Amino acid sequence: ESLSSLPSSWPAILGTLVLAIALGYVYLFLLRCCAEVLIWMSIAICVLGLGALGAYLWLTAGSETLSGRLPESLRPSSNSTDFTEDEEKGIRATACLCWCLSFVALCLACCLRHSIDAAAACLEVACEAIFEMPTLLLAPAVKATIKGVLSAGLLYGFLLLWSLGETAGYDMPLNSAMAQLNGTLPSDMEAPHLTHTQQQWILILFYMFMSFWILCFVNALYQFVVAYTVATYYYCPHEQDEDGNHTGEKDVEGCCTALEGLHVGILYHSGSLAFGSLLIAILRTIQKVIEYAQMKNKEAGDNQIVKLVLCVCGCCIKCLKDIVGFVNKNAYIDMAITSNGFCTAAQRALQMILELGGAMAVLNGATFVFSFFGVLFITVACAGGSYIAAGFSPFNDQSSTFFVEDPLAVAAVAAVLAFLVALSFMDVLDMASDTLLYCYGVDLQSGKEDHNAPHALQELVNNHSNDHKSEDDHS
Repeated sequence: ESLSSLPSSWPAILGTLVLAIALGYVYLFLLRCCAEVLIWMSIAICVLGLGALGAYLWLTAGSETLSGRLPESLRPSSNSTDFTEDEEKGIRATACLCWCLSFVALCLACCLRHSIDAAAACLEVACEAIFEMPTLLLAPAVKATIKGVLSAGLLYGFLLLWSLGETAGYDMPLNSAMAQLNGTLPSDMEAPHLTHTQQQWILILFYMFMSFWILCFVNALYQFVVAYTVATYYYCPHEQDEDGNHTGEKDVEGCCTALEGLHVGILYHSGSLAFGSLLIAILRTIQKVIEYAQMKNKEAGDNQIVKLVLCVCGCCIKCLKDIVGFVNKNAYIDMAITSNGFCTAAQRALQMILELGGAMAVLNGATFVFSFFGVLFITVACAGGSYIAAGFSPFNDQSSTFFVEDPLAVAAVAAVLAFLVALSFMDVLDMASDTLLYCYGVDLQSGKEDHNAPHALQELVNNHSNDHKSEDDHS
């Protein structure tokens, strides 16, 4: 009943999509102007929020209000205090954990304040590059549209392939079918389901693998295009004043650089991008097979040994996929700069990660903070806006064709859409900042570090280079 009113609420959902895109550009503009202020505000919110949460948990530990929020079946009995005592100990331990995390965050902020300032300045430069390249501003919307259409088409094909199986349990009486829908089907009765032959399972697995490969290739091409565009911005010469001094501004002439990067990526680097995305596709397919095996194990009685083995395998595959994805991203950046093949670019990327590991860690940490709060801001704003809009005419008018039965359902759909849009914007920011840092690393290796690099990048890398030198001197 809640979902039945979603089709009639399409104006509110469409408005939410437009609002999410607008807020994404607003957030990037704010980062361009005052990233340093925003990151210190974010750190302050984290430190104070964790401290306040710890104080609240400590003061309310053992009170009846926390136990009273539990379902009646889980509430402690009036003549037993065992659960309440355990609850109080757990809450106080959680409060101490919050205080420890707050203290650690405060110490890290104090020790890395110079690096954080430099990383914030680097993100300002990354936003400057995004706004200076007009086609790059359209990248998030284009990526979301293309991947959405591809995902929908591939999902439709998967459902058609899945439907080739034979139906079992189709002769179930009507009352048993209703019991299946209500969740009251007797345990000795088989529910309707599809069965597949071995050949069909091979086809399904192959189709799933190829679908992941296509989506990974599109994502790899997108990363290459962004890296190519930002690298073009980086290597543009600085503008000079009348005395011949650098003004700090870039002399950018590339309104169609992203289209040029798309042309170069498809025409000259399709094989390298396909090979890099193949590795991710293989790992994603294995990950989905493990998830399916976990589901079947749970249906078969939830064997704890099998569950443990599958959990360990799943964690290892996810960790390996994240590592390969990080190396691939830097390899695509190297390909955009040097036109190397994938294997050579991946080798150079690993060497660059080792040389600029400290600067990359700080910059990625700052990017994560901005991305987290950016996604949170856009998602909450759009979900709240759609919920409020659903309370006004014509969405609250029962005689209207746009009547919304449950505003929470509309807010949930709006939150999902806003979350996906926000991720697209934050992905551009992350790729742009990593490309700028990688370009500076290439300049360092060639001895041209002062020619194109913004001052913020030089300061970020020099801070960690000096730290490594001082450690070597002490040793």
